[in-house]
Amino acid sequence: RTAFQGHPYAWPVMGIERDLDRITAESCRAYHRERYAPNNAVLTIVGRFDSDEVLRLVRQVFDPLPRRTVPVAAPPAFDAQTAERRVTERTDAPVPLVLVGWRAPGCADPSNVALDLFSRILSSGPASRLQRALSRPSLACLAVEGGFDSRRDASLLYAAAALRPGSDRAAVERELLEQVEQLALRPVAAADLERVKREAELAILVERETPHGRAQELGEA
Repeated sequence: RTAFQGHPYAWPVMGIERDLDRITAESCRAYHRERYAPNNAVLTIVGRFDSDEVLRLVRQVFDPLPRRTVPVAAPPAFDAQTAERRVTERTDAPVPLVLVGWRAPGCADPSNVALDLFSRILSSGPASRLQRALSRPSLACLAVEGGFDSRRDASLLYAAAALRPGSDRAAVERELLEQVEQLALRPVAAADLERVKREAELAILVERETPHGRAQELGEA
């Protein structure tokens, strides 16, 4: 909500309660009639099969379905951001959390590859910058996480730390931001870069080990 102001990414996937209360059965049917059509779908099939037979079955199932005039809407622009945005949320959890993030380009942008590796160097595994820095006795964070959430219109680079009750949240935030600044200003050690490259490659290969993973990757591409 904070990073993607002015864009549908700001909404939770399951919707906002006040909006859900206004949805009617007819509005759901209208949305389905308008958008669920073969000319607005991507079908991926992966496995060991006879291509001609599969294409025959696909046409048998999909060709009779009526095509629809699907509305084409340009993605909305994000609200302009010229300074940091800071939000405090209170929850029932007894563990304080510090979360920072930076909005990044959409997944088709070539810089996404570098940002993914940047995120891994920052927060992936016990050898990462944040794990080493925030586990020091003076800060003693309970857990450190981070990631690069790549989406079509925009992405989010983020890092988070779970603190012990009574910890100095300002000190944790300063250290977290300092580690990001160091990564931005100084070259990464060759060994660290090689480690996260192998980690990224492994994640891709593991995803492609299953028919579902291959189909998902083809469809998204």
